[in-house]
Amino acid sequence: MLLSPVTPKVKLIKQNGQWIMDHLGKKKGPGHYEPIPVPYDQTGDFTFKITGATATFRNDANQGPITIQKGNAKPTGGVDSQITDINVTDGGKVLTFHDTNKTKGDLNYVLHFSDGTTLDPIIQNGGCCMRAPSAIALDTGTFIAYLVVAFVAGILATLGVSRLRRG
Repeated sequence: MLLSPVTPKVKLIKQNGQWIMDHLGKKKGPGHYEPIPVPYDQTGDFTFKITGATATFRNDANQGPITIQKGNAKPTGGVDSQITDINVTDGGKVLTFHDTNKTKGDLNYVLHFSDGTTLDPIIQNGGCCMRAPSAIALDTGTFIAYLVVAFVAGILATLGVSRLRRG
């Protein structure tokens, strides 16, 4: 069963020309950014907010606000298919996106800023379960109803066979 999404909210602070990432009260700088986990069977709704800096997220024809790919290498371009709904709002100060967390493993990403600087932390995806296609996915109530119908059909079939044998 898919649980509610995790909702990481990260503040980005620029100090002495370096980006500091503040997540859950842990302020870390370059080379020490904390990975953000998205546990097994959950999705992630991420929010990054720039505070105390004049820079904004890049969002132009040449460069989007984020590049992200699976693995340990710093991404060179593009966005992994697990990342959707990328939006820049609040005058370029807020970046949001959704992580579908379909595949277990690290996602390396780079945030791109209007002043030409970048920040490159990691998302640790826990992956997700095997799900039935939505056309046959059943909730508990529907499943129980099908079991009751199958049970009644079995009883009726048994009674019908008994009557044929008596004949």
